[in-house]
Amino acid sequence: MMTQRRIFPIVTLIVVALAVLSEGRAQGVGYDSQSKADPFVDLRQLHRRAEVPRFLAPPPLDQRPPGLAGLLVVEVTVTGTARGPGSELVILRGIDDTSYFAREGSKLFDGFVEAVSGDEVVFVREEVDTRGNKRVTRVTKRMQTEDR
Repeated sequence: MMTQRRIFPIVTLIVVALAVLSEGRAQGVGYDSQSKADPFVDLRQLHRRAEVPRFLAPPPLDQRPPGLAGLLVVEVTVTGTARGPGSELVILRGIDDTSYFAREGSKLFDGFVEAVSGDEVVFVREEVDTRGNKRVTRVTKRMQTEDR
Protein backbone atom coordinates (compact mmCIF):
# COMPACT_ATOMS: atom_id res chain seq x y z
CA MET A 1 0.00 0.00 0.00
CA MET A 2 2.86 2.31 0.73
CA THR A 3 4.38 1.73 -2.69
CA GLN A 4 1.11 2.55 -4.47
CA ARG A 5 1.04 5.96 -2.79
CA ARG A 6 4.56 6.70 -4.00
CA ILE A 7 4.05 5.35 -7.53
CA PHE A 8 0.72 7.09 -8.20
CA PRO A 9 2.08 10.68 -8.17
CA ILE A 10 5.01 9.66 -10.37
CA VAL A 11 2.75 7.94 -12.91
CA THR A 12 0.37 10.92 -12.84
CA LEU A 13 3.27 13.28 -13.46
CA ILE A 14 4.49 11.19 -16.42
CA VAL A 15 0.99 11.02 -17.96
CA VAL A 16 0.51 14.77 -17.61
CA ALA A 17 3.95 15.47 -19.13
CA LEU A 18 3.21 13.22 -22.11
CA ALA A 19 -0.16 14.89 -22.63
CA VAL A 20 1.42 18.34 -22.60
CA LEU A 21 4.15 17.25 -25.03
CA SER A 22 1.69 15.66 -27.46
CA GLU A 23 -0.55 18.74 -27.29
CA GLY A 24 2.44 20.98 -28.02
CA ARG A 25 3.32 18.92 -31.10
CA ALA A 26 -0.26 19.06 -32.32
CA GLN A 27 -0.22 22.86 -32.07
CA GLY A 28 3.05 23.13 -34.01
CA VAL A 29 5.23 23.97 -31.03
CA GLY A 30 8.81 22.94 -31.79
CA TYR A 31 12.17 22.90 -30.19
CA ASP A 32 13.53 26.32 -29.22
CA SER A 33 17.29 26.08 -29.61
CA GLN A 34 18.02 29.48 -28.02
CA SER A 35 20.93 29.95 -30.49
CA LYS A 36 22.37 26.54 -29.65
CA ALA A 37 22.78 23.57 -31.94
CA ASP A 38 19.59 21.55 -32.29
CA PRO A 39 20.46 17.98 -31.23
CA PHE A 40 17.67 16.59 -33.40
CA VAL A 41 18.94 18.03 -36.71
CA ASP A 42 21.27 15.99 -38.89
CA LEU A 43 24.38 18.16 -39.26
CA ARG A 44 25.09 16.78 -42.74
CA GLN A 45 21.70 18.05 -43.96
CA LEU A 46 22.28 21.41 -42.29
CA HIS A 47 25.65 21.74 -44.03
CA ARG A 48 24.13 20.95 -47.44
CA ARG A 49 21.48 23.65 -46.97
CA ALA A 50 24.05 26.23 -45.91
CA GLU A 51 26.28 25.80 -48.97
CA VAL A 52 27.35 29.14 -50.32
CA PRO A 53 26.52 29.61 -53.98
CA ARG A 54 29.56 29.80 -56.23
CA PHE A 55 29.87 32.14 -59.16
CA LEU A 56 30.06 30.43 -62.50
CA ALA A 57 33.40 30.54 -64.29
CA PRO A 58 33.34 31.95 -67.82
CA PRO A 59 34.09 29.62 -70.71
CA PRO A 60 37.58 29.63 -72.28
CA LEU A 61 38.40 32.45 -74.70
CA ASP A 62 38.11 30.23 -77.78
CA GLN A 63 34.51 29.32 -76.84
CA ARG A 64 33.31 32.93 -76.50
CA PRO A 65 32.02 35.27 -79.22
CA PRO A 66 34.70 37.02 -81.29
CA GLY A 67 35.77 40.60 -80.65
CA LEU A 68 35.01 42.82 -77.70
CA ALA A 69 31.80 40.88 -76.93
CA GLY A 70 33.94 37.86 -76.01
CA LEU A 71 36.23 39.61 -73.52
CA LEU A 72 35.71 39.90 -69.77
CA VAL A 73 35.97 43.23 -67.96
CA VAL A 74 39.12 42.01 -66.17
CA GLU A 75 40.70 41.08 -69.51
CA VAL A 76 40.73 44.60 -71.00
CA THR A 77 42.91 47.60 -70.26
CA VAL A 78 42.12 51.20 -71.12
CA THR A 79 44.81 52.51 -73.48
CA GLY A 80 43.23 55.74 -74.64
CA THR A 81 40.16 57.87 -75.17
CA ALA A 82 38.93 59.82 -78.18
CA ARG A 83 36.23 62.41 -78.48
CA GLY A 84 33.85 61.80 -81.35
CA PRO A 85 30.87 63.85 -82.50
CA GLY A 86 28.45 63.69 -79.61
CA SER A 87 30.20 60.94 -77.65
CA GLU A 88 33.50 59.81 -76.22
CA LEU A 89 35.19 56.67 -77.43
CA VAL A 90 37.51 54.52 -75.40
CA ILE A 91 40.34 52.42 -76.78
CA LEU A 92 40.61 49.07 -75.02
CA ARG A 93 43.31 46.44 -75.40
CA GLY A 94 42.23 42.86 -74.82
CA ILE A 95 44.23 39.85 -73.69
CA ASP A 96 44.30 38.81 -77.34
CA ASP A 97 46.57 41.89 -77.86
CA THR A 98 44.02 43.54 -80.14
CA SER A 99 42.76 47.09 -79.75
CA TYR A 100 39.01 47.76 -79.70
CA PHE A 101 36.97 50.95 -79.83
CA ALA A 102 34.03 51.14 -77.45
CA ARG A 103 31.53 53.72 -76.27
CA GLU A 104 28.94 53.90 -73.51
CA GLY A 105 26.71 50.86 -73.77
CA SER A 106 29.25 48.67 -75.61
CA LYS A 107 28.80 45.05 -74.56
CA LEU A 108 31.51 42.82 -73.14
CA PHE A 109 31.09 39.15 -72.24
CA ASP A 110 30.32 39.79 -68.55
CA GLY A 111 29.17 43.41 -68.62
CA PHE A 112 29.15 46.67 -70.52
CA VAL A 113 30.72 50.13 -70.63
CA GLU A 114 28.66 52.43 -68.43
CA ALA A 115 30.52 55.72 -68.66
CA VAL A 116 33.58 57.21 -70.31
CA SER A 117 35.05 60.37 -68.81
CA GLY A 118 38.52 61.83 -69.18
CA ASP A 119 41.05 59.10 -68.59
CA GLU A 120 38.79 56.57 -66.84
CA VAL A 121 36.06 54.15 -67.82
CA VAL A 122 33.32 52.71 -65.61
CA PHE A 123 32.24 49.17 -66.43
CA VAL A 124 29.23 47.32 -65.04
CA ARG A 125 30.13 43.70 -64.40
CA GLU A 126 27.43 41.04 -64.01
CA GLU A 127 28.12 37.67 -62.39
CA VAL A 128 25.67 34.78 -62.08
CA ASP A 129 25.97 32.21 -59.27
CA THR A 130 24.99 28.55 -59.25
CA ARG A 131 21.48 29.43 -58.01
CA GLY A 132 20.87 31.89 -60.86
CA ASN A 133 21.24 35.02 -58.73
CA LYS A 134 22.97 38.01 -60.33
CA ARG A 135 25.58 40.19 -58.65
CA VAL A 136 26.26 43.52 -60.31
CA THR A 137 29.45 45.46 -59.53
CA ARG A 138 30.93 48.64 -60.95
CA VAL A 139 34.57 48.53 -61.99
CA THR A 140 36.47 51.75 -62.70
CA LYS A 141 39.61 51.49 -64.82
CA ARG A 142 42.01 54.32 -65.48
CA MET A 143 43.98 54.77 -68.66
CA GLN A 144 47.20 52.76 -68.67
CA THR A 145 50.12 54.71 -70.05
CA GLU A 146 53.76 53.69 -70.25
CA ASP A 147 54.84 55.97 -67.40
CA ARG A 148 52.33 54.46 -64.93
